[in-house]
Amino acid sequence: MLTGLALLLGGCKDSEIVKKEEIKSPDGHWTARMEIEQFGGPGTAGLQTHVYLVRTNTGDEPVEILLLDDRSLNTAEVQMQWQDNRHLDVGRFPESDIGFQVAKCCGDIEISVH
Repeated sequence: MLTGLALLLGGCKDSEIVKKEEIKSPDGHWTARMEIEQFGGPGTAGLQTHVYLVRTNTGDEPVEILLLDDRSLNTAEVQMQWQDNRHLDVGRFPESDIGFQVAKCCGDIEISVH
């Protein structure tokens, strides 16, 4: 019975990725990736936006640099733009709560959020 309960609970995933976007740095060495994840369920419904940074064509794991939380189930919009090879600018609309933010990553990549 315990095995059946574990399988039932382990098989339930109450979220899905509803939007993805990637942009490369001007020199092509870095890729910024955004994923908006929608959660459902009583008391847990909402959106979370994850922004990752990964060195292009290396096989390295992406590094999460930003987590935005919007529990109101409104549309979350994020605009990413490379200002230059070492500065990623992230705009968030509406202004979701910042759950996690990195200001500098991977040596010398600066991240600004507004």
